[in-house]
Amino acid sequence: MLNIAVIGGSSPTTPIFIEDLARAISKDREETITLRLHGRNEQRLERIVEYSKIKLSEMGSDELPRFDVFGSIELADVLSGASIIVFQVRPGGMRFRGIAESIAMAEGIPGDEGLGPGGLACYLRGRRELDELFAVIARYSPNALVLMMTSPLGLAVERAQSQAGLSCVGVCELAHVTVDRLILKARTQLQLDIESVSVFGLNHASWIYDFTDHSGKNVTEAVLDSGIASEIVGVDADVMRRDRAVPVHYLRQIYHTNRVLTEQRRRARPRGVELANWRARFHALVTRPGKLPCARLEALLSERNVDWYREGLVPSILAFTSDSSAKRILNVYSSIETSRSGAQAVLEVPCRVGSMKATPLSVRPLPSHPHQIFSELLEYELACQQLTDTWEVSDLVDVLMCHPLISCIDSARRLATNISQAVTVDLENSDVSIT
Repeated sequence: MLNIAVIGGSSPTTPIFIEDLARAISKDREETITLRLHGRNEQRLERIVEYSKIKLSEMGSDELPRFDVFGSIELADVLSGASIIVFQVRPGGMRFRGIAESIAMAEGIPGDEGLGPGGLACYLRGRRELDELFAVIARYSPNALVLMMTSPLGLAVERAQSQAGLSCVGVCELAHVTVDRLILKARTQLQLDIESVSVFGLNHASWIYDFTDHSGKNVTEAVLDSGIASEIVGVDADVMRRDRAVPVHYLRQIYHTNRVLTEQRRRARPRGVELANWRARFHALVTRPGKLPCARLEALLSERNVDWYREGLVPSILAFTSDSSAKRILNVYSSIETSRSGAQAVLEVPCRVGSMKATPLSVRPLPSHPHQIFSELLEYELACQQLTDTWEVSDLVDVLMCHPLISCIDSARRLATNISQAVTVDLENSDVSIT
């Protein structure tokens, strides 16, 4: 039996995960797949389970392995006996993500839940809650593999491993999707048959480089000179030719800061606020008395692209639970040489995956300019890790000054003050009880 626990199981997107998993797992698989969902709102959780079972039934039992789905608001019921834990909790919800994005944008920095000041705010807002959840996981399911989906991903994985001793890897589809699209375009537009690439960096801040064809020839120059990568990641072709690498599209925040900020400011509201409204519409619909309005729920879910399950989480689960060896790009806790003695960080790298283990593979060094950006982002992430539970505004200033987008001490002070106030107020108004 494969027991999968989902923490954050009452998320609107959980039924999509269940459908994607059901489609991907062979119907000939012998064991029963048990999915146990945890949520804090009992009514919402019950309806998510009901909706998921309806969608599974529509797929036809002849096409599915044996699935058992249930939910509980009791963590012990969900965690006991779990072999894999999908962790998709969002402390503060999309509402706080919107606040964090607004703080960054007000200071002329792109708003983001995983990078920069927005990511720092989300990390500080959620750290206490994550620590409490990690402690419960360590109590009831200490040997389970935790597949982390929570942003900022690298800091969440680091916290799970360093503070709770959990076996945890971060799962993100972005690097995989970018590589696949590059290989497809190289084949169809350039008639290049790419055999391998190198991938290295941090989550949402990694680079793809060292393109090699089936004959072993390095074809990086041909790929970058063609301009096909610009269509995928939105970074100017001359920038990538200079860097000898393709950055994932979130790195546009560093390469084209003003362009990204202008795009964000053209929105009527921050992305977090848009998603908070979308979630509220879903919650109102799914908890409405009476029969579930499945067609309307499906239409609402289709408004948002959630390919991180199909492209990221589900293939990772299949790889980890297979005896054979597969290659996946994952975020893994690793030792790394920096100016900080004994530093460890969560790196996004190709891994050999199978039998519940992930082994990082060696890659060629980053080209010089990407390595410089990576080093600055790494120092920033390590500084975030070292913030104590009794951090002060001055500590946040020191951390923010490590970030490549922040060079002005006055800007760092304003950001630190606003982040501190937002986190403090939100935590004071939170009545969440984990245990």
